[in-house]
Amino acid sequence: MGSDYWGGMLDWIRGSLLKQAAIDPADVDLLRITDDPAEACQIISAYVAGRREAATETVPGTQPIKEHEVSPPAEPEQAES
Repeated sequence: MGSDYWGGMLDWIRGSLLKQAAIDPADVDLLRITDDPAEACQIISAYVAGRREAATETVPGTQPIKEHEVSPPAEPEQAES
């Protein structure tokens, strides 16, 4: 989020890294900058949907954590005054 904030970095990537062949031009096209929260959610959702199948093909120790496997955080202990 924030084209004003991230725009300079994207200009630097295109102007420096691409000229030095330090990054593949196709990789630059993977970067998306938006100022619209709804569009940001769509970008993230599309990425997650595309990666869900790939996540199931990883080795067992790196499988996504399922919701039922997550314990709620412990309550912090009260500090003595």
